[in-house]
Amino acid sequence: MYKPVVHELQKLIKKNSSTAIVDLCSGSGGPVISIQNDFLKYYNKHIPIILTDKFIPEEIIKHLPKGITYHKDSVDAKSVPKGLKGLRTMFSSLHHFTTEEIKLIISNSCQSGESFAFFDSGNKNLIMILSIIVFHPILMFLFTPFIKPFRLGRVLFTYLIPLVMFFTIWDGIISILNLHSKKNLKNLITQLEESGISCRLVVLKNKYGMKIIGITGT
Repeated sequence: MYKPVVHELQKLIKKNSSTAIVDLCSGSGGPVISIQNDFLKYYNKHIPIILTDKFIPEEIIKHLPKGITYHKDSVDAKSVPKGLKGLRTMFSSLHHFTTEEIKLIISNSCQSGESFAFFDSGNKNLIMILSIIVFHPILMFLFTPFIKPFRLGRVLFTYLIPLVMFFTIWDGIISILNLHSKKNLKNLITQLEESGISCRLVVLKNKYGMKIIGITGT
């Protein structure tokens, strides 16, 4: 989903001589794991990745691939420990924050001297919402048995009592409705620049036709 952002990340890593990626609001780390594979494909480069989150999914840690680790302590994206050095990224998390909170996250990155690249994907329209309603149940039905770690409860609440499907669809729809618009992020960048923080808006599109919008800076 986020393959087009790899080249943007490479520019920032090169510009700021970053030796790692510190991912914020990582959850299970899905998008970042794919990013690491894309770095190997396009640049023949292995980039260490440190996942962080305010609420650490302990059961995920032992399933992470080589070169990706989870920071042992809870990390608030608005106040990242100074010992965590590297390009700061966020994927599919911007919509969880207000513009004021995003300003605090970016300000914290700048105060720590770290580059940042925060992206959301999705088209804020009815077609996107309908695709979630149609395709999420199909994907959950097909792939639930292969999700690690395997849990009997997940199978029960997907196939017999489809609560997982319901809440996944609900979460997807709310996420789309909460996406920040291009205009909104442009206004945010203007406010940041007025306070002396240099950043830029990045708008891309992936092979699925989904828009990727984000803010990057050094």
